[in-house]
Amino acid sequence: MSFPVGRYAVERLNVQNKLPEPYLKSMDVQRESERIALLEYAPPSVVINNGFEIVQARGRTAPFLELSPGHPSLNLLRMAHPELIADLRAAVQAARKKNAPILKKGLQIRDDGKLRTLSVKVVPIPAPSQMKERYFTIFFEELRGQNTRQSREPAPARAENEVELQKKLSANQEYQQSLIEEYETSQEELVSANEELQSTNEELQSTNEELETAKEELQSANEELTTVNDEMQTRNTEMIHLNNDLTNLLASVDIPIVMVGPDGKIRRFTP
Repeated sequence: MSFPVGRYAVERLNVQNKLPEPYLKSMDVQRESERIALLEYAPPSVVINNGFEIVQARGRTAPFLELSPGHPSLNLLRMAHPELIADLRAAVQAARKKNAPILKKGLQIRDDGKLRTLSVKVVPIPAPSQMKERYFTIFFEELRGQNTRQSREPAPARAENEVELQKKLSANQEYQQSLIEEYETSQEELVSANEELQSTNEELQSTNEELETAKEELQSANEELTTVNDEMQTRNTEMIHLNNDLTNLLASVDIPIVMVGPDGKIRRFTP
């Protein structure tokens, strides 16, 4: 994240003559002037990606964006003032859908008891068609005149506005809490699905091992059947030879012979 150098920091260093001569000679004056101009005259802004993560910031973004308590996060919706979350989300989604700048005026936030009125502009950053990641620049511009007029409103009107703002703040906080709960629920479901997937993989691996064992057993049985088949063929060949020998023997013997089976029927006889 890059933050421009403030005007007062540069002037203070120059007055005290603490900048070394090599640094003064190598300083890019044009770049420094552009950075100071952005700081002093341009509204504060941030650049976000598709995931609402802040990748760059310019100017003082507080009180619109501040680090939330707990684990630090650069997510826009976590850093945004609670009263701006819904409007920021809607503006970014509209800019993404239309691929055009989106301006929201008249937004109000309560900061240290003061009511601030601002406008938010979301501008899509042009990118090559082959680039999957998209970026958006968000400008925060506080409307000073409207703040003054708001502060001069009668007390009952201010009270009503405060009640409305409190309701909006409460609704935004509830919405943010529901988003956090949905995120945690999704994480738990993802962990559970991952465990089920691992269990299924283990079952598939076990089934694959059983199939491999069955395949080996089938191969062994096939080999045994092939051996038995070879033995049967050998025996058949031997029986054919014996039968041929017996036939030749009976054909060559001059003695009349009749062979009868157990049932009394003639089986073989000599000529």
